[in-house]
Amino acid sequence: MSLVSIIMPAYNSAEYIIEAIESVKNQTYKNWELIVINDGSTDNTASIVEKLSLDDSRIRLVNQENKRLGGARNTGLINSKGDWIAFLDSDDLWLPEKLEKQLLVASIFPEADVIFSNGYSSFEGIEVNQYYHFPVYNGLFEGKKMYQKELFANGIPVLSVITKKEWTEKIGLQDESELAYGSEDWDYWLRLSKAGANFYGMSDRLFIYRVHSGGMSSKLLTQQKGSIYILGKNFDENIASSIEAQNIDNMALSILPLLFREKPKDANAIFELLKSKGLLKLHDSLKELIQKDRSRKIVKINFLNKAVIKNIALSLVEIFYFSLYKKFLKHAHLLNKQYHIWLYKSKINIKGYFYIHPTSTISINGDDSTLTTFGLTIYGNTQLNISGGGKIETGKDVIINRFCNFNVWNGKLLIGNNVLFNNYCSVNCMDQISIGDNTWFGEGVRIYDHNHKFKEKGRPFTEQGMVTGKVKIGRNVWIGSNTVILQNVTIGDNCVIGAGNVVYKSLSPNSIIKATSMQNIELINYA
Repeated sequence: MSLVSIIMPAYNSAEYIIEAIESVKNQTYKNWELIVINDGSTDNTASIVEKLSLDDSRIRLVNQENKRLGGARNTGLINSKGDWIAFLDSDDLWLPEKLEKQLLVASIFPEADVIFSNGYSSFEGIEVNQYYHFPVYNGLFEGKKMYQKELFANGIPVLSVITKKEWTEKIGLQDESELAYGSEDWDYWLRLSKAGANFYGMSDRLFIYRVHSGGMSSKLLTQQKGSIYILGKNFDENIASSIEAQNIDNMALSILPLLFREKPKDANAIFELLKSKGLLKLHDSLKELIQKDRSRKIVKINFLNKAVIKNIALSLVEIFYFSLYKKFLKHAHLLNKQYHIWLYKSKINIKGYFYIHPTSTISINGDDSTLTTFGLTIYGNTQLNISGGGKIETGKDVIINRFCNFNVWNGKLLIGNNVLFNNYCSVNCMDQISIGDNTWFGEGVRIYDHNHKFKEKGRPFTEQGMVTGKVKIGRNVWIGSNTVILQNVTIGDNCVIGAGNVVYKSLSPNSIIKATSMQNIELINYA
């Protein structure tokens, strides 16, 4: 019976760690050891774990000065005795059959070196029927195939993984550097896949990833920094395709501008790393922009001089993102060429930062159509369409993830602070939609403040016009995947809506709607 070493970093985890440890003790597979690394906690985390270890000899406490996630996990790896390694953060949970099901897969597919699964998310302790944020790959993948998938996006939740201990001896410990912080696990998967490890993805949901309000915005820049560093560090042109290289280039051009402003030393190091890997190509449109922007006094830079290539790229990034966005109308013709921002009798008001992936599109048409933001990040393949005097106004730390579609026709979309739209969300506004602070949307959520009229029998509904009604979503609301929210709905503060619901009635504050398969059907009362 294989021994599983479970590594649990813990820093000031007194509020959650008992539940996390209990989820390990409740495993149907019993041959495990739990190594809790108290990473310099200032609360009573250590005493809680020490007490639990007296009742169960499988639990071990290791105290150390604060080394953060990578350093804590490495301490666990060094102290592990098992055949398999598993990771569980001190505020997350495993479902009881997690280890048993994964080791069953290991017996059926002995060639699998890394086994991972899907799982649930919960918000402020309330479980919602939602798949984990990232896509989970199903089946067996050899190293090269998984490397190519992971180079595009991290699809392996760290708390879902078990990996053979022998691979730690082959590739070494996790990256403890400041640059890698927050993405140590992604780096580990890429290194494993490059080294030839085989991965097996399970569709079974075997964990609960606990989301806490207020944690997103403070970690955003750190996550972005870690992501581009890890991608550059692990880029191998012999395995990666030109598509993956372009994806890294695009991500770098999205992330580096803010990083140069906030953490120039880190940005410099990442820039040098990317250039050493032959990444971060100079775009012709940006070269043209440098030559035209004489106010920056860099017109005479020789692009063939390798000694100044770094300064060129730094200037490109700075000019494009900080000078141009503040002078949108003046440089709109250049933005149109590559970065898909279209303007006509309209304007963008940037009062904080505005951060857009090159594959996304913003279209603003018509008198008085505006986008005003205090802090907006838009990831890849997302569309924002504003027309007919429509307005989008956002607060700070608003994130719109990939493949989203926002349409505002003569309406007003008001978004508060620290709001997250996950992948594939759709917002359609003809009247007014308002969203409060600290509200998060799961994948595929759709919001409509209008609908077709269908009261005249025999007349095509496309000819009957539209009916509109305001949508108001309060503060600290969690909305599960594939939820549809219709017009004339008010959702109070602190509500939780399970996945797959259609919300057509208003909700009082502190309400929860669980997922349901029930359908209410009624006949149309034609006029």
